[in-house]
Amino acid sequence: MAVVNGRKITEKEFHQRLETLGGGRTLRDMIRREILTQEAEAQGITVSPQRVDEEVARAERDLGSHDEFLRFLAFQGQTLEQFRDDRAFLLMLEELGSKDVKVTDEDVRAYFDENRAEFDKPEMYRVAEILVGTETEAKELRAQLNDPRASFNALARERSKSPTASMGGTLPPRPLDSFPPELRPELQGLKLAGLLGPFEMEEGWRIIKLLGKDPGQPGSLDDPTIRDAVHQRLRAGQSKNATELLDEMTRQSKYRVSIRWPRYKELQREFETAPALPEFGAPGAPQPEARPEGGERPAAKEPSAEKPERDQPQGKAGADQPRESKSTNKQASQTNQ
Repeated sequence: MAVVNGRKITEKEFHQRLETLGGGRTLRDMIRREILTQEAEAQGITVSPQRVDEEVARAERDLGSHDEFLRFLAFQGQTLEQFRDDRAFLLMLEELGSKDVKVTDEDVRAYFDENRAEFDKPEMYRVAEILVGTETEAKELRAQLNDPRASFNALARERSKSPTASMGGTLPPRPLDSFPPELRPELQGLKLAGLLGPFEMEEGWRIIKLLGKDPGQPGSLDDPTIRDAVHQRLRAGQSKNATELLDEMTRQSKYRVSIRWPRYKELQREFETAPALPEFGAPGAPQPEARPEGGERPAAKEPSAEKPERDQPQGKAGADQPRESKSTNKQASQTNQ
């Protein structure tokens, strides 16, 4: 797979290293995901391709364009198909965890009234940027932009080091409070098509051009997007997460997991049902201590000096023998996001 000074790093070594670093965690995640998927299928829960399309479209809007979305996926080492699969699984998990949750119109109205400010749409700033590596280059570009004939978009495509360069530096609309605090007063007072900068940030030197402002407006439940958002938030607050669902299914012994590879046999405990305690009065349960006539307790026995007999050693539990389970709270974090 790679060569360093003539020494090869083989594919076998690569996969062994990957397994050592995260094999158990990956197997646990795959088992959890399969259990939850089978449970959703058993309950007739499905996610339509249209809902996944909406998730993709939302991600593209958040990142500014389809191309930027694909660049983001490449940076994450993920394909579009993998992203769609993950989103479909998370949507399915939401449905599974909230299938018994009921949210009324009164609940929606009460939550909206208590959190009205969260749903107000703030004034949105539309800006374009040019990012360069040095102050000298930034000042040179600013001097060029002072010429009315200069094209900000063309210079951004030609000189900017930002991922937005291919779009002429245009950024998605964003509220004022998303900009650095020191820039907000100047940005508020900037006229349309006005320039701000150059100023230094962590990534380099930036120049910003104000393209426009979209006025804010108060939120209303008449907006279906806001109503759906409130409804979804209320459902999410009452729904079960993946760990709770798995714990419930493990207690009900709904799924049998058999781990065949000895290296990961210890994971078996996480997916086995703990033996239920017998109810009081049932065979095998603790019984009330009998008292002799007169109501007095029998005298306590003197401790024996003889060495008590040890329990007979039990054979090692196999994959099909139930053992006391560990809490599912020790499992990995909920599957992704």
